[in-house]
Amino acid sequence: MPGIVNAIWEALQMAFFMFWEVLWPLVLGFLISAVVQSLVSRQAVARVLGRDDLRGVTFATLLGAASSSCSYAAVAVGRGLFRKGATFANAILFEFASTNLVFELGLVLLVLLGWQFLAAELAGGLAMIAILAVVFKYTLRSRLVEEAQRQAEMGLRGRMEGHGDMDMSVRHAIEAFQARPSWNYTTFLNLAALALAAVMGWRFGTTGGMQMLRAMESAPTPGREMVHDHHEHHHHH
Repeated sequence: MPGIVNAIWEALQMAFFMFWEVLWPLVLGFLISAVVQSLVSRQAVARVLGRDDLRGVTFATLLGAASSSCSYAAVAVGRGLFRKGATFANAILFEFASTNLVFELGLVLLVLLGWQFLAAELAGGLAMIAILAVVFKYTLRSRLVEEAQRQAEMGLRGRMEGHGDMDMSVRHAIEAFQARPSWNYTTFLNLAALALAAVMGWRFGTTGGMQMLRAMESAPTPGREMVHDHHEHHHHH
């Protein structure tokens, strides 16, 4: 019985340490994403994405990665951008970047698996976007774009459309420093996220979070110990 209790306690400790290690990059990623989304509006994004050139593709990729939407919200946001003036290709590239170049996931990969996995995720996402951009350039016909435009303008509102509207409530960076902030539902959500991130960052520093992470990195992994012992036992035989 004591062995079972100890095993459960060790499992709970490991789960807590893993949760704590994943938590701070997620909070930091959502914080940066919230800041970006508070500075750039959908109308400004649509103006930037209104041209099928390298600049438009680059901005579609960067803004999509910064938005870090879920798949449903990314589609809703992409449709909204398309209706407001973004080209069809850039709207699709925005959706792919928003779901495949997720900033929070990149931080988690960096912390848990190392820079190699982060580099692989970024390289794969960028390669996919580059391939899509080339395919759209040579295969996308105006007739298909017109059909998509008519479909988008039908006014059909999907279940996640409201989530998409809330997800991409940002203002152009240059205009943001010149215009007065608009106090709306999303502004208060972003402020709440900033406050939560600040509190959790403070708690992380004051409760020995960094020391725990260093201890976890230096502690031997049980699986590795078993493999090492097995090799030593086999070598002695």
